[in-house]
Amino acid sequence: DDGVSLMDGESYVFMPSIMKERALIDQGEIGKPQQIRERFGTWLQRPGALDTERESSDSHRGWRMNSAKAGGAGFPWMFDHCVHFFATAEYLMQDIKIKEVYALKSNISWMNHTKMNDKNKQENSEMHTYRPEESGDIPIITWTYEDPACQGVWMRAEALNGKYDPMYGFSATIIGDKGMIEVLGEGGKGLMWNDKNVHLILHRKDFDTKTYRFDEGGDDIWQSEVSYYSCAHRNQINEFIDSLLAGKLPRYRGEDGYHHVKTTMAAICSAKDGKPVN
Repeated sequence: DDGVSLMDGESYVFMPSIMKERALIDQGEIGKPQQIRERFGTWLQRPGALDTERESSDSHRGWRMNSAKAGGAGFPWMFDHCVHFFATAEYLMQDIKIKEVYALKSNISWMNHTKMNDKNKQENSEMHTYRPEESGDIPIITWTYEDPACQGVWMRAEALNGKYDPMYGFSATIIGDKGMIEVLGEGGKGLMWNDKNVHLILHRKDFDTKTYRFDEGGDDIWQSEVSYYSCAHRNQINEFIDSLLAGKLPRYRGEDGYHHVKTTMAAICSAKDGKPVN
């Protein structure tokens, strides 16, 4: 209806670090963006930030691991999370739409027979069990864009699927013909340059590398170098209010969310069928 404004609450594209990466891309710092690599590592929760252990608590997340309740057709964590990754993948590719996805599935049942040490058990407890169901694990997703020069990949390597990556949380690298940007996202930690923790690195052909930090007081939930809770959520609410006051469309709209839910469902279908899905 005319006069009705609809905005989808997609928080990843409102993180200051991700928005800075998009601004640098729009300024031409890396030339034409052509490839994105997204990384999903271990998530470390701040002690006492949420009571995720007791099923009676408001913050218990057990329902999110059950695809009968959370969706995902056997991959509940993927339906919960992958919309964020695809939204970011298009945002950093200057809004070029994803055309086709291909998700690889792996069997990690061997982990049930592997003895975990106390540290791994502690990490599993802290990360509120983002474990797959019988369908298996999806460790890698690739995709192509409507622009045939562009492509992307998402990789999951963490304790819960039996892999090790020194980078924590979500991070993304985007590559152009003149440079590359690496950035931390939700729960992100471990991005280093010259032995210093940084939040964004800009590599440019024939220029010195530049680094950035976004010291916003830390994250409310994660042991992270950047703020997702609550900085990204505050930014998206401000975006909606500002768009209403200005009488303009918000930056991330209902049709964007619909498209990224469809993309996530295509990735789940791809994993189940073993073939690319448009």
